Amino acid sequence: MLTNNQIHKNLSEYIIKNYFSNSDNIEIGPWEVNCFSICFWINAVVGSKQRGIYVKIPKVIFYNKDNESIMPLSKRDKILAEDEYNSLQNLGKHWLDNETHFIKPINFLREYNAIITERIYGNHFFKILRKSDLKRRFFYPSTTSSNIIKRLATSLSKFHQLSMIPCKVNLDKHFVKIEKYSSELQSFGVSKHYLDNLFSRLSKVKDWNLNSYQTNTLKGFDVRQVFINEGRDIFVLDPGKIKKDYIEADLARFITTCKILYWGTLLIFIRLSPKNFFTEFFIKSYSANNKLSGQLLNFLIIKELLKFWRMAHIITNVRAWPSPIKKTLRKIYIDPFYKGQINTELTTLGL
Repeated sequence: MLTNNQIHKNLSEYIIKNYFSNSDNIEIGPWEVNCFSICFWINAVVGSKQRGIYVKIPKVIFYNKDNESIMPLSKRDKILAEDEYNSLQNLGKHWLDNETHFIKPINFLREYNAIITERIYGNHFFKILRKSDLKRRFFYPSTTSSNIIKRLATSLSKFHQLSMIPCKVNLDKHFVKIEKYSSELQSFGVSKHYLDNLFSRLSKVKDWNLNSYQTNTLKGFDVRQVFINEGRDIFVLDPGKIKKDYIEADLARFITTCKILYWGTLLIFIRLSPKNFFTEFFIKSYSANNKLSGQLLNFLIIKELLKFWRMAHIITNVRAWPSPIKKTLRKIYIDPFYKGQINTELTTLGL
């Protein structure tokens, strides 16, 4: 069975031979291990210009050191790769708006589960948004983030319009997920009384007569996947699987990842969450073209918050930290933070 180093060598040689055979100053990056992928980059000078290629091998690792070996590939690893590559190909054909771009796919090597794309140089938008949010707290607004938010929302609304079909809302499949997340949260020590009460309050939404639109949505559309280059062009790195859902589903994913913008920084210990300006501006920009259900959006945001709440517990659980630190983190930040966010959405819904 091939080792990671052997695969790195084989893929590097393949890319240099097929894409950089006449290039100078070739630089090969090391492996980058993430929760759901192992990646590396190759830079080369072509003529007088720098060109980069990015290699991504989707892999379900999720902080488990035992899973950092690429081989063997699981069925889930292969599905992740095929879904992502197919989405990139389809979006290249059907995403007609020039304000937002997706990474251009070059090839897919099934032998290694490797997606080969162009490499984009720039910054993650969530880091730009953090700075903008902090500046706004001191009355120093930034127009850069607002402009990017507006362009993203407008592009998304145009994409949705390509396949929108009016429909009545049926929340059964979403309640199945809410029950699943609640059960897992209870196993991590979250109060059963709180979760039962939450489910009871949310169940009232089933009696509401809600209307929406079914459309093609992007499972990976969230603020962490947005990249900005030096020319302020917008790129979505990993759109995830394209699937049919309500238009509000994409907005809920994006807005929820904005709400947890400070996760992974020391600011989490003061339970800092972004002001509503950017999320409200995103909704307003999207709604300029498409009418959406505010009630359905708030409901789906709660479902997403439960998903990330569960994820926060899983991540904390697998960290090699002493048990007292984990317990303290759950008590002083994780549970109060997510309860606070959910209560805000419940208040908006009038529940």
